[in-house]
Amino acid sequence: MQVTLSKIWDEYVVAQVGTGLYADADDVVRAALRLHQSQMESRQLRSLQEAVAVGARQAEQGEFVEQSLEEIFAEAETEYSGQL
Repeated sequence: MQVTLSKIWDEYVVAQVGTGLYADADDVVRAALRLHQSQMESRQLRSLQEAVAVGARQAEQGEFVEQSLEEIFAEAETEYSGQL
């Protein structure tokens, strides 16, 4: 794969390699992608935790419907597919 960066990002990558923390531009890009992936996973986890908290509050207030575990999982897979 080949990636074209703007001048600003190219200079940033060169500077990062110059710090000695990275062997080459590929290492900088890999580190950036790992960080991005980690941030996305954290956002998804927070979203899921918020949804669970909402559900717990609703259940405590008696605001729930009875569903089988299979129905719940099927609904969750549909709603969150591609996000996890």
